[in-house]
Amino acid sequence: LLVCLCMASVGILLVGIARIAYTFNPQEVSLDYPLDYSIGISDIPDMPDMPDMPDMPDMPDMPDMPDMPFFPNITNEHNPLPPAGDMVDFVVVDNINHIDIDIDYTDMTILYHDEPTIKWSSNNAKLKYQVIGDTLSFDFEHRLNSLITIRYQYAITLILPRDLNLDTIDFDFAFGNLTTDTITANTIDADLGAGELYIKNLDADQISMELGAGVITLDTVTAKDFTCDIGAGELDIGTLTSDDATITVGAGSVTVDHIDSKDTSIDVAMGEAYVSGTLLGKSDINCAMGSIDLVLTGNKDDYGYKTDVSMGDVNIDGNHYSGINITPQTDNRPNMLHLDCSMGDINVSFTG
Repeated sequence: LLVCLCMASVGILLVGIARIAYTFNPQEVSLDYPLDYSIGISDIPDMPDMPDMPDMPDMPDMPDMPDMPFFPNITNEHNPLPPAGDMVDFVVVDNINHIDIDIDYTDMTILYHDEPTIKWSSNNAKLKYQVIGDTLSFDFEHRLNSLITIRYQYAITLILPRDLNLDTIDFDFAFGNLTTDTITANTIDADLGAGELYIKNLDADQISMELGAGVITLDTVTAKDFTCDIGAGELDIGTLTSDDATITVGAGSVTVDHIDSKDTSIDVAMGEAYVSGTLLGKSDINCAMGSIDLVLTGNKDDYGYKTDVSMGDVNIDGNHYSGINITPQTDNRPNMLHLDCSMGDINVSFTG
């Protein structure tokens, strides 16, 4: 063993001397065997290939969520009420002159009966009511922050006495539908964000309606003062009778199949309006970039007109007026049309 160690040491020493000599004079050093710089170092074996990872099993499909039932009970600020479907005897009519309905999202139906009480039912557990003085208020605020809220609708049925004489009734719907045959009050105010409102007969001294992006359908409207403001929605009226009517359209549309109004204002920005019937007194017709079609009862001579045209076009019984500062007009008459057209179209025709 000692001899082996000595021979190994001598071999290593000779290799070191040869390396030094070759460094200083590589031409004068010659070895009969190639240099092995890995003497004393064992070879590192190659790493084995990593086995392929097995495929992950497919995840099972999530089961469908069961349908969520409607809230079983109606609650209010004071007492729990019977389950949905049971009509609630609420209050005698002598105590109520105002009804205020402020609801974010619901479908409401208003019916009438011959009893002296107001009744209602709902599948909406968050519906609240209160009575302050002679005002009955319904309130339901629920933000649309989940698909469940949008998917599952709420419904309210309100039954009023047929001979109920209301001073005011106020509807404020963010999203929802209102359906009824008749609404009668001294003042009716309806604000509909997006949804549908259908009323067969609307009768009041003063009616004010605002529509965002929904649809309002009114078969018959009777009012001393009628005002509607249509954003991007649609208003359809069968018959409108009013002493003073104001119709404003943004990007939506208005259709009045028959109108009988003394003083009328129609203002269209980018939408369209179709009005047929009789316009008595002074009528202001303004069109920015949209279109207005008037089909008036009677003959052309029954109306006088004054026009102000910029870049639009005004057509009065086949006579076109367009261009900058075009202001044709007639003499003053009992029924006057003031036609102001910027970049849109106003068409006036007569049935006689």
